[in-house]
Amino acid sequence: MTEKDTDGLFSDLIQSLEESDLGLQPPHPQEDDTPPADGDAAVTAQEETAPETDYVLLSDLLREMPVDERSLVVENFEDGVRRGVIRSVPLEGAPFTVRLLVDGQPGRRRTLQDEIIQPTPEWTEWLQIQRTESSYLYRAATGRVSSTLERLRSGQDQFRRLAELRRQLARRTARTAE
Repeated sequence: MTEKDTDGLFSDLIQSLEESDLGLQPPHPQEDDTPPADGDAAVTAQEETAPETDYVLLSDLLREMPVDERSLVVENFEDGVRRGVIRSVPLEGAPFTVRLLVDGQPGRRRTLQDEIIQPTPEWTEWLQIQRTESSYLYRAATGRVSSTLERLRSGQDQFRRLAELRRQLARRTARTAE
């Protein structure tokens, strides 16, 4: 390819990305002399490119979350991004350290790159599942399967699942005692 063949390629790529299914609009839309049709609302270029402000930082999210609910959120994050459930962008130069369950060991520290996450209904559902499953993994690793009547009645904890976990821990304890 010659330089002449590549002229405008970069700007065409940028425009293509901006108009893609990401929903972005070109920063300087071409002027159209056609007046808007009756009933059409005129949208200004500033409104089209207004920054979204409902972002969540991964570091803030994890720090606000109990330690026992973090591990699968971290472990499965990339898979969520890959599947399109999580829309996020790495935050430049922003590593942070967080405690979580690593290789069955509670309280381990792990350093992660911070991410800017755009909350969506799919992300919210994914997050809740990861938090719940992390909690049960943590309980299995630590042997702490207790709950409260309030948590069981509200559905925060599942009685059958905790009872099964308790049974497995009791069997494991009996085997080691023999």
